[in-house]
Amino acid sequence: FWSERLSDPVAVECVMNSLEGSTARNYGGIWKEFVRDFCQPRGLQPFPCSQDTILKYIGWQATKGTVASKSLENYLSAIGCRHTDFDLPSPCTGYPDGIRVH
Repeated sequence: FWSERLSDPVAVECVMNSLEGSTARNYGGIWKEFVRDFCQPRGLQPFPCSQDTILKYIGWQATKGTVASKSLENYLSAIGCRHTDFDLPSPCTGYPDGIRVH
């Protein structure tokens, strides 16, 4: 059900309209990369995604070396926002003590 709604550009645009223009564009680009470049090639479910997928994504970003550690929070915020906008818990929060992801 949710996967179908996310593939509908109108549904996604309605949700993303609640963000400022530049933030929506930034989050949209991050989400596309997360889905197309990371999840799809690995057969991972982007929405709703698991915390394990988020940890793998962080590792992938670290291996690529193209995202500064200061910027990683924006990447995780984009993924978390996509989930919370659809009333799902963010996969980027709620880690055990000692593991800080977001």
